[in-house]
Amino acid sequence: MAYNLSRMTAYALLSALEEDLRASIRSAIGLKSHADEGFDQILAQRAKDRLEKDLGFRFEENELFSLVDYFDLGDSIQTINAHSQAFPVDYQEQIRQASASFSRIISVRNRVMHIRPLNFDDLPLVFDFCESLASKVGHWPVHGNRDTHNFPH
Repeated sequence: MAYNLSRMTAYALLSALEEDLRASIRSAIGLKSHADEGFDQILAQRAKDRLEKDLGFRFEENELFSLVDYFDLGDSIQTINAHSQAFPVDYQEQIRQASASFSRIISVRNRVMHIRPLNFDDLPLVFDFCESLASKVGHWPVHGNRDTHNFPH
């Protein structure tokens, strides 16, 4: 039971992290077209393929907003880094400072989401990482308030 509780806790934290990152992307650049030159077309196509598989038909809209839910954690970090000028400077800095940790978190995320064996330190790593982000002043939702991303458009 403890093993499952660890997995479920890590799942909840990682899901919240991914949702927070997606919300920041929607807020900062969601209305831009994913067909623009400045956007990674491989990433856009991968997200679009996932969306179309869920929908069961071809998706024709160009706004990035529609594809963000189909980004994985790495896609979200890549998008934020590639379009950092659209985000507040303190948020850019928080993401930059967390870059090395995000690499480790992505590995844990894959173990959790694909029901692979967890390492003994996976849950503490995720917990500490999320706690450090949540303790930052600024753009990370606190106490369940998911609508705190107030980036200029």
